[in-house]
Amino acid sequence: MRNEKKMKAISTLVVVIIVIAVIAAATGLFLIYDRVSA
Repeated sequence: MRNEKKMKAISTLVVVIIVIAVIAAATGLFLIYDRVSA
């Protein structure tokens, strides 16, 4: 029971990290594209 809760917390944390990384990458690409096209 305790280990299952820990696993769920870890998987949730991994999902959050992936989402943040994707948003950061998209923002970075957008800024680069904006700078190049300007």
